[in-house]
Amino acid sequence: MAVKDVRPAVGRSRRFAAVQWWAALGVLFLILQVYTVAAWMLRGEATPTHRGPTPIPTSHVITVWAVQIVCTGIAVVALNHFVFKPWRRTGRIDPDGMLVLVCANLYFWDPVLNWHRPFILYSSQAVNVGSWTSAYPGGSPNAHLLPEPFLIIGAAFVWFFFGVAVLGATAMRWAKGRWPRINAVGLVAIACVVGLFADLIAESIFLQTGVYAYPRTGWLTLFPNAVTRFPLYESIFLGLVCGALASLRYFRNDRGEMLSERGVSQLSQSAKHKSWIRFLALLGAANAAFFFLYAIPIQFASLTIDQFRPSVTDKSYFVNGLCPVPGSSFPCAAR
Repeated sequence: MAVKDVRPAVGRSRRFAAVQWWAALGVLFLILQVYTVAAWMLRGEATPTHRGPTPIPTSHVITVWAVQIVCTGIAVVALNHFVFKPWRRTGRIDPDGMLVLVCANLYFWDPVLNWHRPFILYSSQAVNVGSWTSAYPGGSPNAHLLPEPFLIIGAAFVWFFFGVAVLGATAMRWAKGRWPRINAVGLVAIACVVGLFADLIAESIFLQTGVYAYPRTGWLTLFPNAVTRFPLYESIFLGLVCGALASLRYFRNDRGEMLSERGVSQLSQSAKHKSWIRFLALLGAANAAFFFLYAIPIQFASLTIDQFRPSVTDKSYFVNGLCPVPGSSFPCAAR
């Protein structure tokens, strides 16, 4: 009996578990991120974006600083509660803490909207050091002038995507209890709808503050003639990402392993090494979801838009040299 128990375990240990494949993908994404950020910095493009000649209203300055403080404050609370406190108490980070860190890592993809042409404009009144968009493979020239507001959007990535993943997983549990025969496709669809409406609400609030704007919107646009115009497909694509993150958190096997962690219990590594593998696997799965469900589709959507709308492009602190404005000699960054 002892021999029969040992041999299958040896056989299983020689096979690559799903968690190892996801972890390998996570390593590849980390390499891409490090390469991109390093290239951006070595080019000397990691510098604050100049606000230009347009006078900035005092109300806009106050609003931007207020939004920065609120978003950063929530991010600090989330990191402390889900990451630092458990780590200090137990010496390890639990799955929710890993998911918070992975959501923060997804901020790398935020400027992908401007990968090939300007699609979203942030106010350079926000604290920034430009953007690494131009260092993306095939990135647009001058795209580093997009002022990435890391105290707003970077901080929001920490808590928004994690919060919606929790909300989506909760909705999936409720739906399973309400309709026991519902299948996995139906549960994922519910999580995606939750993500869609969560993003729609959040972006509606952000647009009202004026910290960013969508001067190009095209089809499926809400409030097309207003400064707060919003492309609905932004929420559709991000809803899919949120649904994927909720699914990672919801679907677990009898060992409590998430989809990206399947097979980790079969590995012979130490508990510390397994934690790193689980984190890298979650990072790989989440980045793959963001890349294929958002980064790629949004490029095709942006290609259908040819002209900037007024009321935003007359402000140098929004256009930031990406496209012609009075007093600016930079060409449009579209390819």
